[in-house]
Amino acid sequence: MLPADIASAQVFYREGRYGEARSAFQLAAGRTKPGGEQAEAFLGAGNAAFSLNDAAAGFDAYRQAVEVAPAGSQVAVRARYLLLLQLNNAGRHAEAAALFSANPSLAGGSPLEPYYRFEGGRAQWWPAGNEMWIALLRDPAVSPALKTSIRQQSVTEWRNRGDMAGLVSALDTLIADTGDPAARFERAELASVAGDSRTASEQLRTIVANDPSSRYAGAALELARKLDVSIDPGVAGLSYYRRGAYRQAVDVLLPAIETAVTEGDLAFRAYYLAASYEDLGLWAEAVRFYDRAAAVTGASPYVHRAKYWAARVTERSGTASEASRRYVALAMAGPQGEFTQEAAFRAGYVLFEAGDGAGALVAWSGLGAASSARMEYWRGRALAASADVSGARRAYERAVALGPFDFHGIEAARELGSADTFDPRFVERDLGKPVDWAAVASWLSGRVGGAAPGSAPTAACELMAAGLRTAATAEIWAAEARGGTWRRFELMREASECGLTDSAARLAVRIREEAGVASHQAPKDLLRVSYPVDYAGSLAVEAKKAGLDPLFFASLIRQESFWDPTAGSSAGALGLTQVILPTGEALAAELGVSSFTLDMLLRPALSLEFGAHYLAGQMAWSGDALVALAAYNAGPGNAARWKAGGAARPADLVEAIDFAETKSYVMLIYEAYAHYRLAWAD
Repeated sequence: MLPADIASAQVFYREGRYGEARSAFQLAAGRTKPGGEQAEAFLGAGNAAFSLNDAAAGFDAYRQAVEVAPAGSQVAVRARYLLLLQLNNAGRHAEAAALFSANPSLAGGSPLEPYYRFEGGRAQWWPAGNEMWIALLRDPAVSPALKTSIRQQSVTEWRNRGDMAGLVSALDTLIADTGDPAARFERAELASVAGDSRTASEQLRTIVANDPSSRYAGAALELARKLDVSIDPGVAGLSYYRRGAYRQAVDVLLPAIETAVTEGDLAFRAYYLAASYEDLGLWAEAVRFYDRAAAVTGASPYVHRAKYWAARVTERSGTASEASRRYVALAMAGPQGEFTQEAAFRAGYVLFEAGDGAGALVAWSGLGAASSARMEYWRGRALAASADVSGARRAYERAVALGPFDFHGIEAARELGSADTFDPRFVERDLGKPVDWAAVASWLSGRVGGAAPGSAPTAACELMAAGLRTAATAEIWAAEARGGTWRRFELMREASECGLTDSAARLAVRIREEAGVASHQAPKDLLRVSYPVDYAGSLAVEAKKAGLDPLFFASLIRQESFWDPTAGSSAGALGLTQVILPTGEALAAELGVSSFTLDMLLRPALSLEFGAHYLAGQMAWSGDALVALAAYNAGPGNAARWKAGGAARPADLVEAIDFAETKSYVMLIYEAYAHYRLAWAD
């Protein structure tokens, strides 16, 4: 166990408070005798220095760690590995090669050995390093994540050498391994320059078909146009639609309707043409082409989807009776699909929303819609509107029984007066409750039998100590793929203790599902892993400043990033609270954060500060926590539109939200908050 001052410094570093961490590590190094503990302190100071872009101080600290670390110790391996890594990153390959050559077998037997060899190969890439990488790729013990890194770095090295034959080969290998659209696009460009039109066409078509939402799909469509490469218009239209280029999607898909060769092609093209018109706000055209897709004969899934969305667009246009008729037709006549139960619900709901509660009850009764917490809640609302108090109460009770921790089950309990008012304002919480692993194991044994096999730990913790979070995560999941429930239990504990909170939480959810119990029925110790609190000190401070219950804020973090501090989205959101650059810049100005840069969003303490402040601002503006969540996800403009509908209760607001992602987002955080309180509240 490390001394308290080094452990405290590591907390600063883990939270991204690098200046405080460097000072604390330097102080600890000055108070400690040469040896493993002092080496840990120097390493920490070096890590913090590099995080602050002070490479000179970082190299000095790493070299001091190498000098004082006991020979053969893990900290000695880690110190030399990190020095090697940063020398390579700085382009100082001759120094890195000399460091590696002085002791190429230093890491033998260590979890860091393949990573040390990878950096050694990077330092002296041609020809010895390339041969070293080939050996690593052939080694079955090397993780898939590291092999992918080798293939990616090989592309860079061949590109830097200007060796086109080597680059083409490396790209082909990387594409076969990952299907990476960036690699495919570069391969297409090289093929076009070489006059290899077949390969260029094949790669461009694959990018658009496999990754229609990526920016490379747009670049591929543009290059295909220049090279006169034909792209299926349905696939091209889908790509434009997925990237929000709705007018371009219409321009491609409208003429393609008449050239569709098969009924399946026609349904696909008409469906996305209708969807593009819908997002352009041209509802009459949207319904027209949804109906065109729905009229196709055959087994296309787009027939079912088109019928549903034609009804939704009709509902939005304010024609409740016609929308209900369409929903009834889909629910009763099919074809069956993912929206069948939703159509049965909305067949009655649109009438209730239009003020016809009796008609809603008749529609639901005639369809024999399957019971769910949501359905029974709204039956209760319709019965209450019809002055059937006892019938409403029975419906609410059924909703609670069907889903006591589901959004609508909780709301039904509130209608019955048996649940607390939803109030996420600040309250002091004990966020330091430990997990009793023996209690979890005992419970699991009672559910599935057996016991933990006592497996050796993976390399995850040592990799985390070296700053290789991605590699550590890969080690956990590679081991998970080879084991059953009890191996998952061991890995859950290991991930939790290594600081891989997100992986531990995902494993906890899987274990609970395999044990066959509902989410709220798991023991509290397991719940605290699946609904975790990390960076507890900073979380509590920022929640208090923002006036938020720390557990409510934790619920948002779980939904945004699942507690992965390195999380990123296709929209450019980063970190625990998934802040995008423009919002981050505005928040930095408000909070007095100087010299703000994009990578600072990956610092947990800063991400927590920004996320709490932004959420509190949305709550202050809206006066409603759920509207604030909707604004956090979809922007204040959309949230204002939903709020303007006059939603009196949380369930009304949720139904008013017409973005499926945001509707789900709000309900999931609401439900997570209930689970957090169950797991953490006294």
